[in-house]
Amino acid sequence: MKVFCLTAAILMAVVSTDAFHLRENQQSAQIFMQKPDVIITSVSCGDGSSCPDGSTCCKLSSGQYACCPTPKAVSCDDHIHCCPNGYTCDTKEGRCNQKNGEFISLLVKTPAVQAVNSVSCGDGSSCPDGSTCCKLSSGQYACCPTPKAVCCDDHIHCCPNGYTCDTKEGKCNQKNGEFMFLLVKTPAITPAKQ
Repeated sequence: MKVFCLTAAILMAVVSTDAFHLRENQQSAQIFMQKPDVIITSVSCGDGSSCPDGSTCCKLSSGQYACCPTPKAVSCDDHIHCCPNGYTCDTKEGRCNQKNGEFISLLVKTPAVQAVNSVSCGDGSSCPDGSTCCKLSSGQYACCPTPKAVCCDDHIHCCPNGYTCDTKEGKCNQKNGEFMFLLVKTPAITPAKQ
């Protein structure tokens, strides 16, 4: 069953999207990455919270809003993951499927920025509470969707605390051999200039 997220009103921002390909076990998966060029404002979720422009406000099981890092995203029934527009959720297999057989890993929703309880990045921008501010190659900040995250040297990705970045393989590795795919930073929220 498809559950569409609330597409919130976009205030204003400029974001570029790059698509990269990753080969894993002879199957090709397309990973969507967003890297901000200029961030001016954000997407309003309607309850006072907001998400980075170019993302979609989606509700969590708690009723609070979270952000899916693609526009017009599809919210998965587990209320944790989401998929880009045009994909369907397959939470059992951990992926987003297209009708043509192509798939990508499920995207993880990040907490929407509330009027209070946000992480200050030091340049006036902020990230949702429970996330980590990481610098981009441009010098601007972006948000990694986990607390005390490891910011990867490529200035695009990050890994949860306790993992190491392997940008060549596209993975976050733990010492015990477990791994997950790299997380993609989302643009930090910059307050609108009045």
